[in-house]
Amino acid sequence: MFLGGESGDSIEGLSISEHDIDEGDSRIGKKLSELPQSDELVIMIKRNGRVIIPHGKTVIKEDDVIILHKK
Repeated sequence: MFLGGESGDSIEGLSISEHDIDEGDSRIGKKLSELPQSDELVIMIKRNGRVIIPHGKTVIKEDDVIILHKK
């Protein structure tokens, strides 16, 4: 599923949103496992026209688009 904006989408209790990783974002260069615990789970990353299914060792890069599932 690809979303077309920052506002997110809801499907019966499932909330998915898309966030651009811009220059200066504090998450750039960090592994997913290094990010603070939150109620959001990175379920996919769009990078250079490719889709990445992330894991804890996946590093966030500038210009990534992260797809989040809010628990």
